[in-house]
Amino acid sequence: MKTESLEICGSCKFEVEIYEDTNSYLTLEYTEYSSDHWHSDSVTEIDIDKEKGAEIVAFLTKHLGL
Repeated sequence: MKTESLEICGSCKFEVEIYEDTNSYLTLEYTEYSSDHWHSDSVTEIDIDKEKGAEIVAFLTKHLGL
């Protein structure tokens, strides 16, 4: 397995896991850092499939003039 990531900001990134024998898995990961030491950080992962990826690309293309 190989992993690649694209940092959006310090607590948010796209991450893809690439397997030789199967497809790749893309997630959007967001880390919410705890404000005190009594609570742990919270990580949220959202799976991005091919259709959602196409929507993201179309949205960025439209609104950023790519």
